[in-house]
Amino acid sequence: MDHSDPLGLYRALGLSPTATAEEIAAAFRRRSKETHPDTSGRESAEEFVQVSAAYEVLGDPARREKYDRSNWEPFKRDTEAEKERAQDREFHGDWGEIRIDPICCDFCGRVTAQPRYLTFSYFVGLVVWAHAKRASGIFCVKCARLKAILYSLITMVTGWWVFPTGPYYTVLTILQNGFETERMKEEDYRLILHNVDAFQSRGNLKLAYSLACIAIQSRDNSVSRQAKMFVRRIDSSYPDCRSQKLENAWGKSFLWDLSHVIIAFVLPVSLVVGVFLSQAEWAELHQEDWLYPRIVQADRLSPSSNQTGPGLCKHPPSNGQALGPQSPVRLGHHLGIQNRSDYDLIIKIRAGGMWRAENVVASFFVAKGQQALSPPLPRGKYVVQIAAGEHFGETCDRFLNIYAINQRVDLVDINPYNLPDNGVLFGDPVLNIYDVHPYEDRPSRGDTKIHYTVISFEKFNEP
Repeated sequence: MDHSDPLGLYRALGLSPTATAEEIAAAFRRRSKETHPDTSGRESAEEFVQVSAAYEVLGDPARREKYDRSNWEPFKRDTEAEKERAQDREFHGDWGEIRIDPICCDFCGRVTAQPRYLTFSYFVGLVVWAHAKRASGIFCVKCARLKAILYSLITMVTGWWVFPTGPYYTVLTILQNGFETERMKEEDYRLILHNVDAFQSRGNLKLAYSLACIAIQSRDNSVSRQAKMFVRRIDSSYPDCRSQKLENAWGKSFLWDLSHVIIAFVLPVSLVVGVFLSQAEWAELHQEDWLYPRIVQADRLSPSSNQTGPGLCKHPPSNGQALGPQSPVRLGHHLGIQNRSDYDLIIKIRAGGMWRAENVVASFFVAKGQQALSPPLPRGKYVVQIAAGEHFGETCDRFLNIYAINQRVDLVDINPYNLPDNGVLFGDPVLNIYDVHPYEDRPSRGDTKIHYTVISFEKFNEP
């Protein structure tokens, strides 16, 4: 053992114990370049650590003097510590003992390993007034998702109503929020490179290595070069770090993309479908349709439905023929019934009370596909009841087979002051009865008020 150089510090620098301070500094610079892992490969990493540790002692005159005069055991412990610090500096750069703070989200304040600088927008307006707001900053994944959804929903509700550019900017803004088209990728790589330095200064080399592998993809040469240097250093001395792969926290699913497409187009599609359905319903109904009777099955109305009876009417009534007792008025006004259904109808007109239908003032038969006039009616308001069926019984005033019985809820107003001279109600007062179906009550067109309802067999046959 050479007691003049017990730990081989001079030998590591290629010097003798008699070297001057200038020679030691020059030798350190030369040997650092020769043994640096970036220039000499992984094999020289240990030698580079030894050179750095040697210069920590010999480059300090007081410590060199102590090394030259003392036993080597205390310096062995000191030199081991210097080796660790030198190794630490190699991988932590020039920061030494400085701990760098990683980047935090601007909105929640939490540390985010993979930050992104994003811009989200919303668009609101009414007729010719419009306003757009943008929110830019560093986001974590969770805050970015929430901000994108929030701004897209605001735009969906408030952005369509600007003329004429509202629809275009609404769809554009929502899709930009969902697909992050206003992202600054190179700025994101710089943020990640900052986190590489931050996590390595805190000793988390595995996370720093994973982030450096992402930063390598940058098109900025300075960013990618620094990331590559760090990756090479870790590969040469800490191969275990390569086993950890960091998942992309910003990976988006098909459902995320689909959700923004739905938000962008749900309102216009809903409006188009609504208009189409309303037009289809309008086409189904006639403009003069006051009463659209709905038919329920006979067994839901009366036990006498579908009865066989003792026999059929020998002389069935003709179209427009009166059935049963009539109003005693000889001169009055008529209510027209146009039967456009596939069933024969019995029409009963009752005096209209405040809460109920009163006694029958007219009853007559209307054959399918025919038009008929009621017997003369005095001025007043009336309840109209309709029975749809077939085959008259022996009394010739009721059907053997009844399919449904309906009653109009609104009273029909027979008013001579708004009638033509001939007393026949034209236009809306002519009740057009179209097809009949086995269903329950139906609202009138364009309103939620029920204009007719299903009534029982017994109620229809009340006097």
